[in-house]
Amino acid sequence: MNGIQINPRRDAIADTGFLLAVMDSRSRDHSRSLEFYDSFAGQIIVPTVLFGELSYMLYRAGGNALVLRALQGLRQSHVTHMDLSDSDYSRAFEILGKYLDTRIDFIDSCVMAIAERLQISRILTFDHRDFGLYRPAHISHFELMP
Repeated sequence: MNGIQINPRRDAIADTGFLLAVMDSRSRDHSRSLEFYDSFAGQIIVPTVLFGELSYMLYRAGGNALVLRALQGLRQSHVTHMDLSDSDYSRAFEILGKYLDTRIDFIDSCVMAIAERLQISRILTFDHRDFGLYRPAHISHFELMP
């Protein structure tokens, strides 16, 4: 993990929707997301696999100017970027296969896989339907925030 110190009780993993709400001032969830983001005491972990989906959503919301401004800001912020390991990809595929009849998608399953590996229980998301449905291997359910 390149020297990253994880505190599973304090830290959280961000989902695309939460990051989009933080970055896009036109989002209906922007104010509460930004307030939560600015006051969160733990480390916010952003799986790099989210960047493609996030870039697309930002582009749709405000074009390349918003994409550039938001991603540069994210890169310079206090979040920790994390690549998926080979075992994370394998676990994400297992999760996706198990939940084929739901709306859990590949990005969701990657967030879930990293959370399991790091033993993290907190997910920063507005996608309560999918993340609430999933039963992680290390706990009974995720704590969904904000």
